Amino acid sequence: MAEQIEAMVKGAVADILGGDPASIPEDTVLIGSNAALKSRDLVVLMLEIEDRLVAGYGIEFDWNADAAMSGTRSRMRTVGTLIDFVSERVKSAAA
Repeated sequence: MAEQIEAMVKGAVADILGGDPASIPEDTVLIGSNAALKSRDLVVLMLEIEDRLVAGYGIEFDWNADAAMSGTRSRMRTVGTLIDFVSERVKSAAA
């Protein structure tokens, strides 16, 4: 399932930034200084991930988590931390 989550997150990021999902590195910064996304794009990404989780897994996703949006500690700081965050949420929802 981890590979599917990674592909889903990278696919959503690629849809916004353009390009091939396989070319999106996990260290791509999503929020904070040097962010690849503008704030509007970040909201679109969050909604897209929610939609894909409902469609693919039947999971309602809630972004209300500790430090979800903190610029320095956020689980959404990079593509890699976002993949980890979504994976953890999917696992806990499935349990």
